[in-house]
Amino acid sequence: MKASKFFLILLAGCTLVSGCDTVRSFFGMPTSEDLQRLRIEQAAVKEAAVAEPAVDSVQIVKEEPKAAVNEDLTLAQLDKPYYVALGMFSQPSNAEKLASQLVDSGFDALKVHRPSGKILVLTCGSDSYQEVIAKRTDLLLQPFCPTDAAVYENTRITQ
Repeated sequence: MKASKFFLILLAGCTLVSGCDTVRSFFGMPTSEDLQRLRIEQAAVKEAAVAEPAVDSVQIVKEEPKAAVNEDLTLAQLDKPYYVALGMFSQPSNAEKLASQLVDSGFDALKVHRPSGKILVLTCGSDSYQEVIAKRTDLLLQPFCPTDAAVYENTRITQ
């Protein structure tokens, strides 16, 4: 009993001294420095885009397809092995709010109805795990993105 208390106190002390970034880096998640650096880089890219001089000639702009919300999906209807999971909601209105924020930011949103009755909000489906990790990092820079956004593995396809 004393050894377990000592271990818990030691673990709590290490966490307090080293901070959350140590734990996040241990699990391969971006630390606060990484997120801050990405925000600075993104701001620099936006500034550079704004600072470019306007061209007086006519430009042909290819309109990209708008993002969309796919609703009322089930797990069996998912066609990619990896997605970024942003949240699971009991209230449909909360899932809809997050899905609309995704669409407004240019991401597709998938609302998957779980057997438990909860709604899982997914985005950025891909066949590549590394690509989903990169998209997750981009999403973490969005103001609406929860910090616990995770990679969802569609085991129906990956196994």
